Amino acid sequence: MSDLLKHAMQFLSTHHVDRCIVTCSGGVDSMVLLDLLRKSGKEILVLHVNYGLRGEASALDEALIQDYCSQHQLPFKSKRINLYSILRSEGGNLQQKARDNRYAYFETHFQEGDGIFLAHHLDDQIETFFMALTRGGGIRALSCMAEQRNHFYRPLLSIEKAALMAYAQKNDVPWREDESNDSLTYARNKWRNTFLPEIKNVFPEITVEVQELVNQFQLNLQRVQLKAEALLEEFDQNGIIPFEWMEQEEGEVVTELLRLKGFSHGVVDELRKLKNAGKGGRIKLDHAKYTIVYRESDHFRFSSNEKFNLPELVIHHVDVLPPSFDKKTIYLDPEKINGKLAIRTWQSGDRIKPIGIHGSKLISDILSYAKVPASEKASQLVVHDDFKILWCVGYAVSREAVATALSKKIQVDLKI
Repeated sequence: MSDLLKHAMQFLSTHHVDRCIVTCSGGVDSMVLLDLLRKSGKEILVLHVNYGLRGEASALDEALIQDYCSQHQLPFKSKRINLYSILRSEGGNLQQKARDNRYAYFETHFQEGDGIFLAHHLDDQIETFFMALTRGGGIRALSCMAEQRNHFYRPLLSIEKAALMAYAQKNDVPWREDESNDSLTYARNKWRNTFLPEIKNVFPEITVEVQELVNQFQLNLQRVQLKAEALLEEFDQNGIIPFEWMEQEEGEVVTELLRLKGFSHGVVDELRKLKNAGKGGRIKLDHAKYTIVYRESDHFRFSSNEKFNLPELVIHHVDVLPPSFDKKTIYLDPEKINGKLAIRTWQSGDRIKPIGIHGSKLISDILSYAKVPASEKASQLVVHDDFKILWCVGYAVSREAVATALSKKIQVDLKI
């Protein structure tokens, strides 16, 4: 038994699956993976995606896999996807669209107990690491690919491509070369064909060093994930991220927390800018639930996009004023009201002439003095007539139309 087959058998003994769904392109990596899994004796389903991007060469890739599966009596399914048509209708990046559609196809065949097997190898991992490094990736990006993530498995991730080539030649495994892998149009091919060979010439041990680094990043990512998951419930309850959370693992915990909640990666950078902007700052979000983040004194508050419904004004005449007053109910002299009473959220520049104070005050100053959180300021209500603010609800009542013992009186409440 070859060393590679022993490796595959050991991998399968550690990762228990009922059926191996083998994703096969026809290249040496995936054909070796298919051959190893076939020899393991596991139940197999072989899947191939034909994008038709290389004309006859694409058809020959599919034919090669189909011939191999026929020879060894393996179930084989293939799907043809017109990527150019998808790009015309949806736009985007060709490689990303290819990946998205490929993985979506794999998922359609997944059943409970299956494992979807991918042929990524150590050379792929090294390329991925350096690409992530040059793009400024965080822990998740630098942890690269995992041997197992959910129901996806990569048994060859610790194996160099040279070993796969040697196995294929020794065991007469057929494969086809994809000429597009030699093109320097794509960034990955530049790393594969130009940058990494030069680096390896100067630093022969770079592969081992990077492999160890990736292992450490993966361990760090696991710790970050556990911390983020522990904070999820608290975030779901109050929609708050304290500033101190931003310091944990240099903000990676918050990055992971927001990823779990469906936010884009760039939100963390926006939060750092918001933190330096001072209290009262805000940013808008493109998210299914949260549309805005407010900067409070020591935390961010994520606000839901639930529609805000204005309460109704409840007005009725009274004969006597109560012995004491609060700011939840007001009593006005109807003869001092100009036009009709109405309610709305406050606007910049709104002023009121509060009882007990000479002159007027900005509503914004009243709310700031009361230390109203920035996330609540936006929904602060005011009651007004056609010319003036009569009530900053909960905080100030205007002296301009307040009822007295000798005047006519109306009681104004809110029906929420």
